[in-house]
Amino acid sequence: MPNQMPTFAVTSGGLVFYIRHEEASTPEPNPKSQNSVTVGADGFDEINSLVTISFETNGQLKQIFFFCSIDEFGRNFGLVFTPSSSNIFIGGGKLSAVINIRSMEIIRETINSCMFWRFEQINNHVVEFGEVECYLYGLNGEKIDDCVVDPPYEYEVEDDEITFQSPVFGKQSLQFIKIADTAK
Repeated sequence: MPNQMPTFAVTSGGLVFYIRHEEASTPEPNPKSQNSVTVGADGFDEINSLVTISFETNGQLKQIFFFCSIDEFGRNFGLVFTPSSSNIFIGGGKLSAVINIRSMEIIRETINSCMFWRFEQINNHVVEFGEVECYLYGLNGEKIDDCVVDPPYEYEVEDDEITFQSPVFGKQSLQFIKIADTAK
């Protein structure tokens, strides 16, 4: 029997997501349906975990099967749900993805060169913080900007950008776009 962590709940954007993490060395893609989607099963060879994210919307149970590489404690895994766009941003190990939970379609799936650290929603944007790369997305999942950083780095949110300061790469920034709502 695979090593499995207990299921835990995370609330984001008013929805409760039940998350289960278990060991998985070979992806077994689940067939795509209107209520489930599999991420990370194709073209990603650094897999040691299956994270199953279950939630209910409009009376229907939905599931996301996220194959990735994270440690046994679930570190370097995170998610943010943006209700205005119905998108969930998920990251773990070197993989990140954006999935629309209404259509259960993968909007973006990215294999990063280094570790995912976390997502954070800042106004009408979502920032993906990573070990040596940071990305800025609109709520619709469109990548707006990216920059290189190196740990340990600090950042400051300003009106039109997020400025990073790191030892090797120095000052870098992600530029916000100026529109009323990027979820449209």
